[in-house]
Amino acid sequence: MTPKKSILITSEQIKKRVEELGEEISNMFRQEKISDVIVLWLAEGAIFFAADLIRHIECENLQIRSLKASSYGKELFSQGDPKITGDESGFEGKHVLLVDDIFDTGRTAEAICQRLLRIGAQSISTCFLLNKKVEKTTSITPDFIGFDIEDAYVFGYGLDAAEAMRNLPDIWKFEK
Repeated sequence: MTPKKSILITSEQIKKRVEELGEEISNMFRQEKISDVIVLWLAEGAIFFAADLIRHIECENLQIRSLKASSYGKELFSQGDPKITGDESGFEGKHVLLVDDIFDTGRTAEAICQRLLRIGAQSISTCFLLNKKVEKTTSITPDFIGFDIEDAYVFGYGLDAAEAMRNLPDIWKFEK
């Protein structure tokens, strides 16, 4: 039986909020006099969000990098600690903006931030498209949030449902 689904956030709402986030992040960089930033997006879920967001960030020297992080795999629920892979070189002494699709328990963000600090990142800011209302298991507090959402399984706009439906322009949720 296929679960029922409905649109949670429309593509128009996403577009407007991503533009606002880009402006907020640009203002932070200006206020803190940061002109050299690595935007680190987490593959694969944040691909559309990161691509749209960086178009709205004003920064003199903005570099783009990615890491792959997953705690879901092909399942519809977390499998525990995130698996993180990718090139971690070149972050020493750099300001990093971590961009990810969804902040739920916080384990993935915490693991990435700890790694970046261990290898010498100068500063780390975080930006998440979605903040899921679930119990957080870390002390990480996102710097920028697109939307607060209920505890639901969401997909579309880069987020997947068992590795499918990333291409949908809106964010959908499965009904309980």
